[in-house]
Amino acid sequence: MHGIVFSQLRKYVETKHGRHAWNTLLKHATIENRAYLSVSEYPDTEMEALVSAAAMMSRQRATVVLGAFGVFIALPLMNMYGHLIPEEWKTLDVIRKDRGNHPQRGPSANPRRKTSCTAQHSPERR
Repeated sequence: MHGIVFSQLRKYVETKHGRHAWNTLLKHATIENRAYLSVSEYPDTEMEALVSAAAMMSRQRATVVLGAFGVFIALPLMNMYGHLIPEEWKTLDVIRKDRGNHPQRGPSANPRRKTSCTAQHSPERR
């Protein structure tokens, strides 16, 4: 998984729960002392562990945590990568068309990748 997602998860956690919450989350996910760089890639299993730990700590289902994080990360991602999306596309176009347009997505593109799960969230562009 792209490091930018981990970096944004850290911002989300610290915005919602305070500056020290990230280290607590890493501890509960049993990946203490881990730093994530936005320009690197990391195993999807680490994100799964972080989301599971966040769900446990907040007493919410993982899907609820992911939904809230998706809302949080959508705008920063659109600000970073929105120029790559055709102007005429709406939110559902981004979701529908993104699913099959990445020939490099998946385990064969990155041998270090542990799983091939992906999530698509994006805000309404207009």
